[in-house]
Amino acid sequence: MHADLGRYWYSMSASLNRIAADKAAQIETALVLMTIDSELGKYVNSLADRGHFDAVQVAPASSAEVPDEAGGVRAVVLGVADPHNGREGSEALVEAKDILMQRGSTPRVYRNMLVFIAADARQLDNLKDAVRASLAWGEVVRDTERLNLTQSDSALAKAKLAEANETMKTRLKEAWCYLHYPAQESAQADVEWVSGKIPAQDGLLARASKKLVAEEGLLAELGPTRLDRDLQKYIWSGKAHLSLKDLREYLNRYTYLPRLKNQEVLVKAVQAAVSGMLPGSFAYAERWDEKSDTYLGLAIERAGNAAVVIDSDSVIVTPDVAEAHRPAPPQPGIGGTPAGPSDKVPETGRQPAGGPPTSSTPEKKPTRFTGTVMISPERPARDIHQIVEAIVEQLTTLPGSKVKLRLEIEADVPSGLDRAKVRTLVENANTLGFIEKSVE
Repeated sequence: MHADLGRYWYSMSASLNRIAADKAAQIETALVLMTIDSELGKYVNSLADRGHFDAVQVAPASSAEVPDEAGGVRAVVLGVADPHNGREGSEALVEAKDILMQRGSTPRVYRNMLVFIAADARQLDNLKDAVRASLAWGEVVRDTERLNLTQSDSALAKAKLAEANETMKTRLKEAWCYLHYPAQESAQADVEWVSGKIPAQDGLLARASKKLVAEEGLLAELGPTRLDRDLQKYIWSGKAHLSLKDLREYLNRYTYLPRLKNQEVLVKAVQAAVSGMLPGSFAYAERWDEKSDTYLGLAIERAGNAAVVIDSDSVIVTPDVAEAHRPAPPQPGIGGTPAGPSDKVPETGRQPAGGPPTSSTPEKKPTRFTGTVMISPERPARDIHQIVEAIVEQLTTLPGSKVKLRLEIEADVPSGLDRAKVRTLVENANTLGFIEKSVE
């Protein structure tokens, strides 16, 4: 049966839907797969928000197409040929491992700069059906004259094509939902793969980036205490100082070290270490002069304006060594304005006339620190973790220090709290040992 402008009739010719279905069945699988990779590339490259990724590689044909560079973190979006089925031997993990270890025929150097995104194998069948429908309706629209379609059928075909395209785009976004990245418990351990589904919200790269940060698979910020903990574990090994250029290389190469968003994260960590009131986890120097046993441009504390650069000369220095090489404070009268003819120098062993006895007054050090900070209710664990690293651990490791922490919660709920919710909150507060609590 056919229909047009409210008229219905029977005809021996095929209906529009039957024509599209027949064309979809005749489309070769290779064309479907090629179309999916092409649409995937268009979608990913059109994303304005790339999260914390410095570069993105879409559907590489081989490991040789993925650059081996020491810039920021690169997201490799695997093509339709390499989906993930939730198992260790999936095509996605096999391809990811190959890309991680090799670039073509040569070993890959910067392995800690790669993370991978793959499609869910179970969702690809629906996506392939949507692509076939899109291609089929596209052919119908192009063959309007040859098929001798009525004006109504032609408009219907265009509407069906638009609908099929939207369905294809929606299913494409839903299909690419697996995140994979390498990790190591220690330098001697085997590389393990962390895999998980990306929440279905925002753009693909933004979603993957947020999940990475939440799991600490990627660090957009790094406290000096956390960095020093890894340095103590793997790199310091009794060294007096470390080249910042070498440290950057280590962080880019080895998957047992933190994966930093880019070089700027390392720079800010060093700046944070030398900008406090007291010496931090390490000091910074522009250069180590071996002949004179001197650290040039040494910054230990209260150096918030220090220009930290990462080059072949700059180094970070252990606290003990930095303290031993601390520049002596300038002495009065040395290197200053020469004494004038009217200035009298007191005789040896006698005090200057009319003045009090001179004495060196020791510098009074601060003995108390207090601070208040707002914490994001969406991601409190992340903020608290950073505060513990950057502030609390700096204080608790000092001999004789007594640290008190107080957490205050204020919540306004315009719609009101029902009895069940109030009971849950009060019971949990009692269990957790809240000193004060109230519901108004």
